[in-house]
Amino acid sequence: MARFRYALDWISAVLMWIALAAGTLMMLHVSVDVAARSFFRAPLYGTTEIVAAYYMIAIAFLPWAWITKRDQHIAADVFTDLMPPKLRRAVFALALVLTIVFVTLFTYQTLLAAIKQTRGNESWLAGIYYLAVWPSRWLLPLAGVLMLLQLIVRLASTLTEPLPEERPAE
Repeated sequence: MARFRYALDWISAVLMWIALAAGTLMMLHVSVDVAARSFFRAPLYGTTEIVAAYYMIAIAFLPWAWITKRDQHIAADVFTDLMPPKLRRAVFALALVLTIVFVTLFTYQTLLAAIKQTRGNESWLAGIYYLAVWPSRWLLPLAGVLMLLQLIVRLASTLTEPLPEERPAE
């Protein structure tokens, strides 16, 4: 199990770095496009389409597993912090199960869409040429699967690790 967690954490970190690189490339790409348009009156064709189809998808979805591993999703803990530890654990476990169900449905639907768009060779008109965007469609199910694995690991540890008051005193 330790090797699985290590591999999952490593892949999650790599995807986070890819998302960061996509953000950096997007800023550079847009800056070059603006400069080319402003100074040379020659915009880079396809900038808007590449930003929408590739950079934004990578930035928005690839960090999911990394964020899940660190429990950094938006949370409202006002009421759960007031609960006794056993009830808090039950509520947290239920929230994880519901999240697993939702992310499973999301992943399944995006997988079906990726398959359909790959078969149809989805492309967008980008200025004077067509840009293949179907490869970016595979980032969503990839992000979903990795987030699911992180959620399952988190649920397993939530259900098996002792509560703070159950741990032996040091």
